[in-house]
Order: sequence, then C-alpha cells, then structure tokens
Amino acid sequence: MCGIPTRYNRHVGKMSNHGSNVSSQRMDDLDRLSLMFVLNRAESNHVVDIGCGDAFQTLRFCLLQRKVFAYDIVRPENILSLVGSLSIAPRFKFNEADLAHLAVVEFPRRIDCIYSQRFIHYLRFQEAKKLLSRLFANTVRTGKIFISASGISSELSTGYFGLNHSLETRYANLSTHMEEKHGIFAPVCLYSEDDLLQLMSVSGFECERLWRSKFGNLKCVAVKK
Repeated sequence: MCGIPTRYNRHVGKMSNHGSNVSSQRMDDLDRLSLMFVLNRAESNHVVDIGCGDAFQTLRFCLLQRKVFAYDIVRPENILSLVGSLSIAPRFKFNEADLAHLAVVEFPRRIDCIYSQRFIHYLRFQEAKKLLSRLFANTVRTGKIFISASGISSELSTGYFGLNHSLETRYANLSTHMEEKHGIFAPVCLYSEDDLLQLMSVSGFECERLWRSKFGNLKCVAVKK
C-alpha cells in the first residue's frame, strides 16, 4: 500500500485500495536487518524510507538517533502526531512526494541506508531504475539498500495481465479476484529473483543477499561498493 502515486488510482477511496500497509504490520526479517545495520553506522549519515506508509519503520530508525527522510504520497498523520511528544522532530523528515516524478523530489546526501518495503513494484521498471539510481548517487560507500517487492511467483500472478510481458513493459493490473482479495487495484510490475537482481545492478548496487518469503515476495539487501 505504501507510497502509491495518485495517477495509479483506479477506484475512489483511501489508500487501502493498494493492499495492506506493510509498515504497520509485525516486524519481519528485512525490518530487523535494516535496523541492525543502522545501529552500527555513523550517526552523521542519513536513512531514507521510500514508500513509508504509516511510517512505523521510520519511527524506529529515529528512535535509534538517526535522521530519517521518509517519502510517500500520503502523510502518515498518526505517526506525525507523535513526533513532538517523542522529541524526535529534528530527526523525522517527512516528504509528501510522487516518486514516479523525480524532477520535483529532493533526496539528502550522505545516505547510509535505503529502506523500502513492497513499494517498488508500484512503479514501472524504468521509473524504479531512475529512482534507485538517484538514491545510489547520494549513498555513501558501503551504504546499503533493504528492499522488497511482490513476486511474480506469488499468488498475485494468478491471472495477472502482465505475466507474459518483458520486465521493461510489465506493468498491469492483477486479476479481478486478486485485486479484491488483496485490495490492490493499482497496476504493478511483479518481480522475479532475476528481475530484482537486474534492478539492483542497473541502479549501481551489488546484491549481497536475495531471498523469497513463504508468500512468494522477494527481499534483497544490496550494497554500494
């Protein structure tokens, strides 16, 4: 559900039309790996949360004394209302942005960690490549990206209209049944393991670890060498 540009909306309604909000669910292995990585990095560098949704992971990074730049098309009002009481306002920087249109989006320099949970598939492959390449340019050496994407081997691919398309042209809606089941009414680019490896490579990152969840979603940790 995180960070879906408004041009993707097919139904009138709230952001629930784009699936479950990953950031508000129980922490998974990618969440924990990114937090452990940030714990051991220089406090002067920055964390970027792409498609932050309700921004719970952004909050966790801030509580580790890191300055975090979070991006989404909708403001995470519930979390932002807590920022003042938690005394983390100087470290919590939310940016309301359509990440498919990078001309008006600014990213911080000295990025240590890029985090993105199941957002990238809501962009076309070329848009995803441009986004990650921009972030790579601002990432410090040995900085890492922790990213996940819905998999083309998951049940989402059942009746998926982009199933037989190449990666560059694969951008389509799920079947009506899967749209209703998962609440995802926006077009998506589902990824295979090789597709996600390609995205990392063309963006400049070197994959360290790639795995598939029990639901068929893909997770990756990659580094800037």
